[in-house]
Amino acid sequence: MSEKIDPQNHLELSKMHVDMVHKDIENLLKANAHISSTTSKWSSKFAQVAWGGMWGSAFNWTFDFSGPTQLIGGGAGVGPGVGVGLAFGSLTVNVDPKTLIGKKVNFQYTIGLAGINLNFWDAHTGAYIGTFIGLGAFGASIGGGTGHL
Repeated sequence: MSEKIDPQNHLELSKMHVDMVHKDIENLLKANAHISSTTSKWSSKFAQVAWGGMWGSAFNWTFDFSGPTQLIGGGAGVGPGVGVGLAFGSLTVNVDPKTLIGKKVNFQYTIGLAGINLNFWDAHTGAYIGTFIGLGAFGASIGGGTGHL
């Protein structure tokens, strides 16, 4: 005996699903705007302190073992440096492609011989842990992270 579907209930569930998707998109756009704003502010400050024509390079890797797939993403970049052995590294942003809108965003920036690793996630993502190691006089770095949805 087949069960009848209540059209009104079905409509309400559909509306709730659409609202959830819209909220996820809104959260991602907010995170993206924050990253863009932060990057712009930091870039302008770094440009102001650059001197002597010295440039540093960086190479960042992010290892993501979330879910059934294994993803390896990386980014390379150059930035202004100050003094001997002190340089600013690259910006790496990775969005999880397993979902339509991408619920995980990893933001990593490395400075000279040290590094900063900041992670952004929305309420649906779960835990995300990132690590990095900064090496060399030109700010070369290796970064990694694990996470799950």
